[in-house]
This record gives sequence, structure tokens and C-alpha cells, in this order.
Amino acid sequence: MLDKEKIYLKELKGFLGKLSKNMKGSLRQVKEKNLEKIEAFVFHLPLAEKKEIEYNEAVLIDCEKRYGVIFVSEFLDKVFLPEKGEKIQKGEIEARVFIPELGKIYLINPCALFNR
Repeated sequence: MLDKEKIYLKELKGFLGKLSKNMKGSLRQVKEKNLEKIEAFVFHLPLAEKKEIEYNEAVLIDCEKRYGVIFVSEFLDKVFLPEKGEKIQKGEIEARVFIPELGKIYLINPCALFNR
């Protein structure tokens, strides 16, 4: 899936299981068969593209009825507050922040990914 430009959400069942149980926001009330037919762009983030990473999770982006997917290796189950940061606003990158437990982190605007 990583090599594709677009996928149908039904292809995410390996990551998400039953789609309708994992949706939030505007897709929460959509029936399973309709979710499976939704087409989404596959986004590649240049900061994260490394061949040795194993992608275990998928993040679905809904931006004004446009859909995209970012594959990630893991989700952090803890909230971290940055100590310092700087606004960048280059393409999809909004800012670079420093979090002591994690180091340097980039914050993205997911809707900007559609404007590439």
C-alpha cells in the first residue's frame, strides 16, 4: 500500500479491523459498505520515509470530504508538552518543537498535504 498513490478504505482493514468501529468525526455514522468504497490518497512524509521502518498503524485524514492516509510505526499513548519551539510553515510542516523525552518533533498540518 505504501507504493500506491490512492487506496480504498477497505484496504485498511488489516490495520483497523472493522472500519465502522474505528471511525470518528464525520465518518462515524457511515455504514461499513460505504466506508469500504471511499478512496483516499496515500501521503508520504519526507521526514519519516525510511525503508527500515515497519508501519503498523494508519491515520485517516478527513479534510472537507477529501481523505488521506498516513502510515505510522506507532502511536504514543502519553501526552507530551513541548518546552520550546519555532514556527516554520513550510508546506505541511507548521512547527518544530523540542520535547525532553522525545527530542525534536515536527508538527504538521494534515490538510496542507492535499495541496502538494
